[in-house]
Amino acid sequence: MEIFGDWAEQRNDLGTKSTIAFLEIYEFAFKNLNGRVVSRIPEMDVAHLPTGRVLERAFTTYFYLLTSNLEYDRANAALSSIKLPFDAHFLYRLAVSLKRKPVRVEVNTTDRVILKERIIRQLRDALESSGWTQAFSDTIVASIDDFSNVALHDVTEALKGLGAANLKTSSARALSSLLTSLLSKVLQHHGAIAAIETLSLSRSWMEPAHIADFELRIAATHSDEQALIDRSAGPQAHKAYALLSTLAWDRNDFREALEYARRIPTGHFSLGKSLQYTDTIDRLSFLAETSDWLAKVDQPERPNGVVLLASLNCYNTLAMVTPALIEMKRRGFAVGSLMSGVLNQRPPENMHPELGSLFNCIHRNREDGQVSLAWEVDWSERRVMCGGINYYQGIYERLSTIYRRATIFIEEEPIASTFMSLLKRCDYVLRACQKVEAAAENSEAPIILLGSNSHVAPYSVIRDFCLGKSLPNLRYVTCNVAYENYYSNLGGKYSRSMAVVDMTLHRECRAPFLAIKSRFDRWYTEFGRSDAVRERFDNLLSANRSGKAIGSDDEIGRTIQTAREEGRKVVCCFGKILCDLSVPYDGGPAHLDMIDWINHSINIAAKHPNDILLLIKPHPHELRPEIALELTEQLRDVCPPNLPENVVFLGHRDFNIGDLAPMLDTAVLWNGTSSLELTGLGVPVVMAAHFGRHDYPLDLIYPSSRTDYETLLTEPLPAPNEDLRWRAMALLHYMGTKDVAIPNEYSLRPITNDRVGIPSWAEEKMSAYVANGDPYMTLAVDRMLEGVHTSTNSSDH
Repeated sequence: MEIFGDWAEQRNDLGTKSTIAFLEIYEFAFKNLNGRVVSRIPEMDVAHLPTGRVLERAFTTYFYLLTSNLEYDRANAALSSIKLPFDAHFLYRLAVSLKRKPVRVEVNTTDRVILKERIIRQLRDALESSGWTQAFSDTIVASIDDFSNVALHDVTEALKGLGAANLKTSSARALSSLLTSLLSKVLQHHGAIAAIETLSLSRSWMEPAHIADFELRIAATHSDEQALIDRSAGPQAHKAYALLSTLAWDRNDFREALEYARRIPTGHFSLGKSLQYTDTIDRLSFLAETSDWLAKVDQPERPNGVVLLASLNCYNTLAMVTPALIEMKRRGFAVGSLMSGVLNQRPPENMHPELGSLFNCIHRNREDGQVSLAWEVDWSERRVMCGGINYYQGIYERLSTIYRRATIFIEEEPIASTFMSLLKRCDYVLRACQKVEAAAENSEAPIILLGSNSHVAPYSVIRDFCLGKSLPNLRYVTCNVAYENYYSNLGGKYSRSMAVVDMTLHRECRAPFLAIKSRFDRWYTEFGRSDAVRERFDNLLSANRSGKAIGSDDEIGRTIQTAREEGRKVVCCFGKILCDLSVPYDGGPAHLDMIDWINHSINIAAKHPNDILLLIKPHPHELRPEIALELTEQLRDVCPPNLPENVVFLGHRDFNIGDLAPMLDTAVLWNGTSSLELTGLGVPVVMAAHFGRHDYPLDLIYPSSRTDYETLLTEPLPAPNEDLRWRAMALLHYMGTKDVAIPNEYSLRPITNDRVGIPSWAEEKMSAYVANGDPYMTLAVDRMLEGVHTSTNSSDH
């Protein structure tokens, strides 16, 4: 991207088509950098382009790139450089573009707000100079932000006032475009009847093409397919077929949706629309093929229970669990999806009506714009309560992953707006959960909600609801990729396994790739002390996870050696990525959270300058965008700017654990797999988080209070004994065995945050599986049914 940008910046002879092509290709690539940061959008001169729509198209793209890369000074300068007057609709488009989420992570919107206010002032000037009424100007500006609170009466009064306005003919196209945008807002927030009334007031000011386009949208809202078909032969063909495809998608008829989508004439599409079209075709093809594979086995006539996919629109999870859903059908369970537009699976005809009503009960929009339930929000006390259940942690983690930081204040923009949008989605999902609860109470049949991404809202709402209700026939089972990234040291882009856990049964297991103690204990008795365990441990410890730079640790090594010669205890705190905790609740017996823990550790070191040398090692994944994306807060950012002399903050690449371990007297972790590596190497390990104890079934060292934690950091600790070291090495091995990382190579799907396209099926492997079965899918389904006591349940593994 940097090279591509440099090339364009050095060219002064790019013509109109080449300039637009460059900007649109660059925009597409920019959106897919996935946490990798472009230092600077290339300088582009678009002022020389022909006036009118060509210039507007190029400038809109360029403006979006600048603001999306948070280069607001340059965006302001670019806006000032265009001397030609832009019409009101173009200024409206620029203002609306500033409502879009930027590609870069933005934690302070001041510059964005100032720029938007400048454009709105210009928009009002353009409206006034064209003779448009004040009421209409106010309505248009209101529609840029939150139109949900705009009264329909105000809209109609503003439109009636247009009838008496002395409008300049040069503004006709702009007015028509603005009215089309306004009608879209009315349709979205006030419904089709209000939109039809508003259209009747606007017709005389709108161009025929805009009227025809909007009539198509109203027909789609009414599911009037015949009206759309009638229009598919005219100039609105591409829009008619797109809407027909959407309607078919909504009712889970993916083949018909695909057929309509393929009829869309694409010859005039821009690059962006072409890519969007290709993505839609890929999605519908995948969904159609998925439902075809599931249809190989019929729904049982008298089901033993129901399995409903609760991963909403996560295609990666759908690709992962579909083979298991086929096995579920063979076990006598009806399968479907809570959300529409995912699976073409209907409930059996004789199923309990309340159970059947759960199929597709969540629209694929995943919200209706309402907050209907009674929520109690006390962010400072970590409470977002509804119905006696606290949904705080999943909501916090979603905001934390969006803004790539641990410090989250919902009173400040842009987080405040994001929180409200997320709460609407959580409210909608929670209402669906209440339907599930009613069905579970009125039917004895087991209901299994099969989810994923359960640590972030709105997915976490389903997990927290099921765990909070504790109904015996309501299970929440989560599936995810296994711990492949660790064993491959991020050596691949695709997942080849899955991990499964019933979280309503194993309530302290936060993620399915972690070991269940009873299973590990059985495995350890038979395989724990083996050459294979020792060999794998040695191989894993030899991996260069930090990307260590040769010679970078010389000075630090001398500092450590001096401390040891002086009799000081050498302690190292091993950090985690701040926004990637994935826990149902945070904290530890001595600390509120990771920030409290690391700062308490620094304070202890400051009190004992002659007793300890404290090293702080940030997680190397802070520098891996395919995992961490673009962090706006790293471990160093939450520590004091001036550290005590006996505290050394290591660089990300200073040491691998195997190099550092021999120099340490104690290792301290909030949580993490490094605890197993360090214990296996003979270093005493203190685990500070609650889930540091839950995640790894070993007898490590756990603080009981802040005072106790200070003692653990300052006093000598016993080295792990031989059995503990073997258990640590064995557990590290065990999480990579097929008992946890269940082989699943039936689809091509991603394992990191880097996009690799829509999942696709391995046709030959799926055909063989449908014909012959697979013991690993049998194991996966056994795990899904572990908490279900029916005659179809297999033996415990």
